[in-house]
Amino acid sequence: MSSHAARVDSSPRLRALLSALLQAGDRGLTALDVFQQTGSLNAHSCVHELRENGYEIRCDPQIVGGRRVYRYQLGPLRRSSTHEG
Repeated sequence: MSSHAARVDSSPRLRALLSALLQAGDRGLTALDVFQQTGSLNAHSCVHELRENGYEIRCDPQIVGGRRVYRYQLGPLRRSSTHEG
C-alpha cells in the first residue's frame, strides 16, 4: 500500500510539526500539544507523513489520570527522504 504523504519541504503543516518536535526534545508532544502548537487536529496522520519523509518518530503510550495518552518524540536526525525527485 502506498501513502500520499506531503513533502516536508513544501508543507507548512509538516514543517510546523517538525519544528514543534525539535523544540520539545526528549519531553515529546501529546496530540493536545500538537494541536496547541500547530493547530492540527490529526497528529497521528501528520506523524505518519513525517515518517514517510524519512524522519524517525517514536510514539510512547502512557497512562495519565487513568487515560491513555500518546507522546510523540523525534528520533535521531538521520533523515533519508523517500521522496527522491
